[in-house]
Amino acid sequence: MRKSSLFGILLAVLAALAVTLPSACEKYVLPELSFSPDTLIFTAAGGTQTLQLRSNVEWEAEINRSDDTWVEWIIFKPTFGDGDCDVEVTLADNTTGPLRSLSFDIKSETLKHTLTIIQEGGSDN
Repeated sequence: MRKSSLFGILLAVLAALAVTLPSACEKYVLPELSFSPDTLIFTAAGGTQTLQLRSNVEWEAEINRSDDTWVEWIIFKPTFGDGDCDVEVTLADNTTGPLRSLSFDIKSETLKHTLTIIQEGGSDN
């Protein structure tokens, strides 16, 4: 009788291992996150440029400012995603102001890169 209960326990343990083992053997995918170019330069007239973002993980873009607020002269879309994406960066004109710049941190759970955006100033300075 003792052998059969020991055999039953061993069988239950092996069954539990058989269920959990396949999920423990999943391959780890090395996260990748890159984009090109890493600096966008706009004329004072503004306009739209495309950032080619390549990733195999979820990512998000955050403005790199101490108050963490968006500025009114830039549109960055999309601001998050999962995988490769062409990001459109649109700037309003800057015909009367000085040169302005801003940076975004584009990051995943484990990676972070900085995109710099520069816009020339207007000729009325």
